Amino acid sequence: MFQSVVITLREGLEAALIAGIVLSYLKKTGRQAWGRFVCTVRAALDACTICGHQGYYQDGKNVICRNCGAAIYVPTIGLAGGCNPIHVDYRVEGDSLRIPATALADAAKVFH
Repeated sequence: MFQSVVITLREGLEAALIAGIVLSYLKKTGRQAWGRFVCTVRAALDACTICGHQGYYQDGKNVICRNCGAAIYVPTIGLAGGCNPIHVDYRVEGDSLRIPATALADAAKVFH
């Protein structure tokens, strides 16, 4: 059985280059504290605890619930509260998103 699932982030190299340029600029201008806002990655299920597994679709900077129509701002995906995709444990390693198999097994229970 797999220990984890690895998802290569789309356009990871280009994103890393842009993030590097922005982070370099912030350092040169003495604004390193702003660096934490440069890259945000979220992993979540296509389901929520309120609307179930109806799913979401992307609309610009938001994802929209297919059941209730709630618009969720992408940086808040996986956070608690309201109709929001359910968080899945993950970690970013370079240009990959690694999701442990145990997290996927736990997540599968939502869809049964």
